[in-house]
Amino acid sequence: MDGDGHFLHVGFSIDMSVNLMNASHFDVWDASPGFSVWTETIPGAAKNWYFVMPNVVGVDEAGNNFHGLAVKLTHGVAISWDGRVLRHCTSLCEPSASNVEEQNLLFGSFTAAKFRVLQAGVLQ
Repeated sequence: MDGDGHFLHVGFSIDMSVNLMNASHFDVWDASPGFSVWTETIPGAAKNWYFVMPNVVGVDEAGNNFHGLAVKLTHGVAISWDGRVLRHCTSLCEPSASNVEEQNLLFGSFTAAKFRVLQAGVLQ
């Protein structure tokens, strides 16, 4: 809920990417946490495919400190995060393993409430 008592919903738009590799960033135009599902045309063929949050710090189960978090992406992985406050990116990857003759495409399907949609009065 925003400060005016309106609910902020995910799902008014979906951003689709193909073979996305990008620098770490914040989602400054998002008005809510987001949700993404990653898929590929040849499940399991992608190599070095990660969702990275370089500024996340914490302690692992063994009590060791860590700086940065990388989630291995495979067909069907889904993640929700708040890109307004968590810097994130998708790694440089190899869409197809060397033994795959067809081209593998890597898709990201992302949704979050967008400020521009809210400002247009969709939730009023």
